[in-house]
Amino acid sequence: LGPSCAQKFLSGRSEQTHNQKQKRLNKKDTMYGGMLLMVACLVAAGSVSGTQKLQERYSWQQLDFVFPNQRLKQQALARGDYVPTNGLPVGIERWENKLFVSVPRWKDGIPSTLNYIDMNQTPSGSPALIPYPDWSSNVAGDCANGLSTVYRIKADKCGRLWALDTGTVGIGNTTQQLCPYALNVWDLKTNRRLRRYELRPEDTNANTFIANIAIDMGRSCDDTFAYMSDELGYGLIVYSFEQNKSWRFAHSFFFPDPLRGDFNVAGLNFQWGEEGIFGMSLTPPQADGFRTLYFSPLAAHR
Repeated sequence: LGPSCAQKFLSGRSEQTHNQKQKRLNKKDTMYGGMLLMVACLVAAGSVSGTQKLQERYSWQQLDFVFPNQRLKQQALARGDYVPTNGLPVGIERWENKLFVSVPRWKDGIPSTLNYIDMNQTPSGSPALIPYPDWSSNVAGDCANGLSTVYRIKADKCGRLWALDTGTVGIGNTTQQLCPYALNVWDLKTNRRLRRYELRPEDTNANTFIANIAIDMGRSCDDTFAYMSDELGYGLIVYSFEQNKSWRFAHSFFFPDPLRGDFNVAGLNFQWGEEGIFGMSLTPPQADGFRTLYFSPLAAHR
């Protein structure tokens, strides 16, 4: 889910009539609920073969969080720091008994952007999300210690969790860049942050929006690269864990096809042609020890 798509159902047009607004809101609620349910389906997708049907594991009408106590939860509700209907999960990743769920701060009232579910304690249903690694690490605008908005998350074979903090709150015209883009890596066995790397100014541009990441492990845990796709700035950023250094690459393949941005899904027609690299996937190691990174803009046939 990218910013353009999210903005389509998180915003509306003021010139519509009351009935049109109600229809739009109903459609928005349907799409919103569908996104929540889709997370449940995607969770199941990781544990079944191609010949089996997907089974629902988790679904929510609205998101809840595990607060330290009920008093703090009520305070957050009263202040607007927690608005149950404003949360939308967009990223998931499983590591052992933990299912990580990211919730971007597109709207106010998102108390934590990086969270997890203990799948042993709650194997199904609508569990409250537990902030990861803790509440203090999910404070928006605390650049050195906190997370503002996280989208995609990846766990690797060395027991590390990788998450890119965009440093933003809001969406579209409401976006505020509170902190620089920063790649965060945690040790999942100790829940200790191993590294926070701020992207260099030359890694981004005025249009940059980075949501997706892919992790490429080599011969050792140090020999690891992270690939980050700049969807709206049309670039690819590569980070070396061993060298603690990043590079930005540009290529015409990173751009969308302007003739492929008209979509029809279940009778809903919409235009979504702005975003560049949308999906990325790495092959297993080849005979030479290297992997191939496949990528594609959303609006493209290549």
